Parts: sequence; structure tokens; C-alpha cells
Amino acid sequence: MSTINSIQEDNLKFIEQLVKKIKPDLKGSVAYIKSGWENLAFGIEDYVVRLPKNESALNALYREEQFCQYVLALMPPLATPDLTVHEVDGYPFSLHRKIGSRLFTRREYEGLTSYGRDEAAEKLAAFFMLMHETPLNYAETTLRAPKRPGPSSYERMAQTVEERLDQNLKEFGHAIVREYQSWQTEKPQLVFGHFDLHDGNIGADSNGSLVGAFDFADCAIGDVHADFAPLFYISPDLAYNTVARYATMTNKVIDPRRIAVAGAMCEISDLSGDRISPESDDFFNQKLNEWRIALSGGVHFHGPTLQRQFHI
Repeated sequence: MSTINSIQEDNLKFIEQLVKKIKPDLKGSVAYIKSGWENLAFGIEDYVVRLPKNESALNALYREEQFCQYVLALMPPLATPDLTVHEVDGYPFSLHRKIGSRLFTRREYEGLTSYGRDEAAEKLAAFFMLMHETPLNYAETTLRAPKRPGPSSYERMAQTVEERLDQNLKEFGHAIVREYQSWQTEKPQLVFGHFDLHDGNIGADSNGSLVGAFDFADCAIGDVHADFAPLFYISPDLAYNTVARYATMTNKVIDPRRIAVAGAMCEISDLSGDRISPESDDFFNQKLNEWRIALSGGVHFHGPTLQRQFHI
């Protein structure tokens, strides 16, 4: 495969030519959006174009294409992309229409009325429920969904906490590693899920209301709690509200504290090198501090019932 790893003007024009061979009716110009961990993202009119940086990223795009087609067929309560992968002149790329006019960030969520916030939580809960109803055997054999890997080494996680976290976060980091490790003798609540539904992958309309979800590349089979964790990056209030509604819809026992611990552990795992990350130590320290704050008010949901839990 051929790749483009820079955003020089000549490359933008070249990408535009590639896309217009698939969509000759497009009249606009290609504009750079961002460089992700695995792809370069561009926009042209109301389309998003992503070019994989390597073979692994290309394989992920093909998996995402299959996941998106599957989710679309479920007729979810959130708009999802009709993503397709193309190869033109040796250059592979994905193409899909934009979901919403902007991202559904904390600012958008906090700007909603009480009704708007409840509506967002209701849509998200229904979306999670629909995804989680996928039979695991189907997800594994037909969709070929991978299983979410756990931390590669708890000893290395502890070393990372000691060497790379700020002094005021070391005790918190060690507590997260110990608690997460203590769960490994338990049977997980496995589901097929999105596992990356943070504010960078949810779209809002011009009024700030939630309209859809995208970037299904990380769809996998994993513990149900980890699927909710990215919502905390939008707002703990949204996460708790969504989980409460999901628990009521499904009659499942969902522990928001475990969600937050799983989210914090994911940051420690990434910081330790389990995934190649372009982010700095300061970035991870900031995220872990957010998890520390979120865990200061952990609650336990079982349907509509709330029970306070001991927290770090």
C-alpha cells in the first residue's frame, strides 16, 4: 500500500484527486482535520476522508467498515456512518459523511437544557443496549471482533506509576492498579461494544444536541464497564445518567466505580506503552487526575436504585 504522511499543499490536492475519482460530483477542496493515532483525517464538503498510516491501520479500517455496516443494519437511535473503504492508484482510504456539524463535547452537553441532557443519556443508553445485545459468538466469528487486551504486565504498570505520574497521583495510580488486578479472578460481563465513545467520536447538531456516533475502529468484545468509560471525558453526569438508564433498560448490575477504575487503568496502560501513543506524560497525568476526581463520588446502579460505595 502507498501512504501519505504529511499535509503539504501538494498532498492535499493529490488526496482531492483520489477522492473525486470515487465521488466525481464533489466540487469542494480537501481540508486537513487531524492526525490520529493510526490515520490522517481530512474533510471535503460533508465527507470525512481517512488515510491509514500503515498496514495495521488499513486492516483496522476494513474491520471498521464491516462494523459500521452491521450497526447501520440495527437501525440504532444514533446516526452512524455508512463508511466504505476504497483504493485508488494504490492509495487506500475510507470515506463517510460527517455525523453532525460539531463534536458533542462537555461544553455542548452542559449547554443543554435538563430535557436535552436526559434525551442524550436516553439515546446513548439505547445505543449501548443495542450494541450489547449482539451475540458474542456472532461478534467473534462473523464480525471477527477482537477481544480487548488487558494490561500486559501489572509490574510494569506499577513501575510506570512510580516513574511517570506526578507525586500527588502516585498513591491513586497504585490503588487503581491493585484494584483492577484484584478483579481478574472474577468472570467479566462480556459484550460487543464501541469502547471509544468519547467527545471526539460523538457528533452534535448546530444546537449542541447529540445526533450520532462514529469511529467504530475499536469495536471489540470486552467487559461492559469499559465500554462506558469514555463518556466520563464528556461529563461524569452524562456517564452516570446513561448508566442508570441502561441499567433500568437491561436490568443489569452496572457499577460506575468499576467503569471509572477501568478508564483510569486504560490511561496507565497506554502510558506504560501497551499502545503506541503520541501523547505526553502531562496529558496522561491530566487525564488520571480527572479520573481521580470522578472516583471521589462513585455510586452503584442497579436499575433505578443507587447505593453509595466506598471510594479511593
